[in-house]
Amino acid sequence: MDSLDERLLRELAQAGPLTTNELAHRLSAGHWADVCTALNRLVSEGYATVVGPLGRPETLYRVHPRGRAALGIKF
Repeated sequence: MDSLDERLLRELAQAGPLTTNELAHRLSAGHWADVCTALNRLVSEGYATVVGPLGRPETLYRVHPRGRAALGIKF
């Protein structure tokens, strides 16, 4: 897991469900596409869950229990 992936998971774990735009803003990400790519990777690996259609600014993401475990966060 790279640093962007970990930062995204930490934001999701702390703040609850967030949209792609909210995550990009919170991380001061320069490229929205990088955030989308990282989120898609986290979803495909089972660390995050998507709510709604993928790849849109209003798509909601939340951390999956597997993602919490990877970060060492207790439930």
